[in-house]
Amino acid sequence: MADVFGAEFFGGIKKLFRDMGDDSHAEVVALGGGDEVLGTVGIDQTTPGTTDSVSVATGQGAGATIGVTTGAAVVTDANGTIQQYLRGLVTLIAAKIGVTVADGDNIVLGTTTDAKVITDATGTIQQYLRGIVHLLISILTVKIDQTTPGTTNLVAVGDSLDGPGAPTVDSYSSSVVDLAASTADQEIIAAPGADKQIWVYGFALLCDTAAGVITFQTEDDVAITGAMAFSDEGGISVSVSGNFAMPIWKLPTNKALEADTGACTVDGWICYGIISI
Repeated sequence: MADVFGAEFFGGIKKLFRDMGDDSHAEVVALGGGDEVLGTVGIDQTTPGTTDSVSVATGQGAGATIGVTTGAAVVTDANGTIQQYLRGLVTLIAAKIGVTVADGDNIVLGTTTDAKVITDATGTIQQYLRGIVHLLISILTVKIDQTTPGTTNLVAVGDSLDGPGAPTVDSYSSSVVDLAASTADQEIIAAPGADKQIWVYGFALLCDTAAGVITFQTEDDVAITGAMAFSDEGGISVSVSGNFAMPIWKLPTNKALEADTGACTVDGWICYGIISI
């Protein structure tokens, strides 16, 4: 009896464990909303008895777009979907920027012709930027008052400086001064021709061999200076004017520059221009 009972008892135990591992005896449980499950849950997506990963989709195939894509833009605080709000944001940003760029075009934001603003007045970004450029140019450019008091005209680099006369300078040059002693009417610069004048801008002279006097004059003996007296090896120097309209001497039209000397010989140089009148 003991052997029969033992065999039947252990045989039953084996069958119980075998049945517990058999999927055909698995219990199907329906889960309600909010139910909690302990363990691993397989989701029957296609064929009973199989489990596959779940793809969120609105149409055929995995990776489909989530939700609709045709909802109208919402640009207020009205109700809407996430897609409608995002579309509304894009609409608002595009309206504010207002940029339309054709393929291959260079982009220009806003107008480019508004007047500069150089005060604290209201204006656009373009007007303020234009004003800043104008102010920087004003600061970095040297201005010379050359016409009407209270006005300023720009002087470009390389231009000559002109005063109120704004002369027409045909040529600008220098000449050697080499005068004999005790001699009148010695020509230094020849007559320039019709409708032209000699304008002298600077000179330097040195008396040699003896003390003496020098007098500058025109070819008609019209004095330009008085009789200037110098000791032996004495002299005079006048710096060259930096303004073509402001010479130290202006001779009459088409007249030569001459000098009379006393007991001294005279050596030096002279800078002058020929001016059209």
